[in-house]
Amino acid sequence: MKKILMMALAATMLTACSENKPTALAPATDEKGIVLAETGVMYGEPVTETDAIEISALPTFLGDSAEMNAKVQGTVLSVCVKKGCWMNVDMGNGQEVRVSFKDYGFFVPDNIVGKTVVLEGIAKNSFISIEDLRHFAEDAGKSAEEVAKITESKKEI
Repeated sequence: MKKILMMALAATMLTACSENKPTALAPATDEKGIVLAETGVMYGEPVTETDAIEISALPTFLGDSAEMNAKVQGTVLSVCVKKGCWMNVDMGNGQEVRVSFKDYGFFVPDNIVGKTVVLEGIAKNSFISIEDLRHFAEDAGKSAEEVAKITESKKEI
């Protein structure tokens, strides 16, 4: 026990005498270098749960409008495995909402699948081109066969 205390004291003294500035510990990352999710961690601008609607209600609120500001809560189904630059959130009816991040300003960890998220931003009704759908499929780690089967654009939120 005495040796452990002496080692700890010596390490503290060496650190205190060092001229180097202290550095923050790097966040935990996976084998791809993507930061691992932690409960309560925010990515991008701060968001609270206040006034968030269930994502399953989003189509009703959005209706036929091209877009609207929205704050929603839902469960993550999938994340871009290359960078964490998009995610799909379950709408609870067999459909999903694709979420991308403004100006690629941040990325999310790929281990948030199954986690509940609160999102705030612009919800849009849009058609996704075949090219973009294939790109998303590649980012999701789909096989070349699966990517080649994408032959039609898709309407999504």
